[in-house]
Amino acid sequence: MIIRRNLLHGLGAGAATVSLSSHSVLAAADVVLQSGDEFEEYLGACVIASEESEVLDQNINPVDYWTCRLSNVHEKALPKGCRKVVILDDDILPDGIAQGFTKLYRSVHEDYDFNPLDHPHHFAPHLDDVTDLRERIQSILTAKSANASRARVALFNAESGCFYCSFKWLDILPDLRAHYERVVVVWVNWESEKKPDFIEPDFDEEAYNADRRKRRDEFANHCETVVEISDADIEKGKSTRHWITKLTRDVADVLLRKSPAEISALPTCGVISFRDWMALVA
Repeated sequence: MIIRRNLLHGLGAGAATVSLSSHSVLAAADVVLQSGDEFEEYLGACVIASEESEVLDQNINPVDYWTCRLSNVHEKALPKGCRKVVILDDDILPDGIAQGFTKLYRSVHEDYDFNPLDHPHHFAPHLDDVTDLRERIQSILTAKSANASRARVALFNAESGCFYCSFKWLDILPDLRAHYERVVVVWVNWESEKKPDFIEPDFDEEAYNADRRKRRDEFANHCETVVEISDADIEKGKSTRHWITKLTRDVADVLLRKSPAEISALPTCGVISFRDWMALVA
């Protein structure tokens, strides 16, 4: 059994050690502790880390690129002005929350080239079953609203995901849709892709592909555009991640060079192939 006072102690130490600056996390933990609920041995934790910029090239309109820990894109290769919003998760012990969040902040700094604790960047810590993830996301969006170089467009990697936290893109898309003028999804559809080994045996190939198509269409219902990358867009001889990164970079480059008026005029395309979308917005 988990000793509940360890959780509160860990949160308090975290606030002092890494400057969580979030009394709502402590308050929510207090409520949960008093409820008598028990916790699992580990807690799913994440940090929503938002990169910001104070000065940009006058010809660049910033784009917010949303992604998670598990990603098929090399984010360090994204163009300047494509600002990363990373949901980075981990499993942490209730009595090691300070160390767990410290590790997450360091990972953002090392893996994504910005320190979420430094100005002008933003961050929000989250613990599954203690804080509400949508409220954490909304706190980031509120901070972004106050930024002078607010992005009009969100570009997000629908194939990215969390490993430890209970997170689904579809849960937060309404919040992103309310904040941005345009939301553009990058979706990868390999025609030659086989069902992963970890999928249940009774979930056959046809059912697996049908489920992916349903998920893609759900994204299209919540966003202006789903840009679909397929086998035809990939040049043989290079790694898959290399090409997905290159094509995602191409999508971002086009958006970065659009004027505010051109961004407002972007059509709502639903699901559209990468080549057709690039031709449409060139």
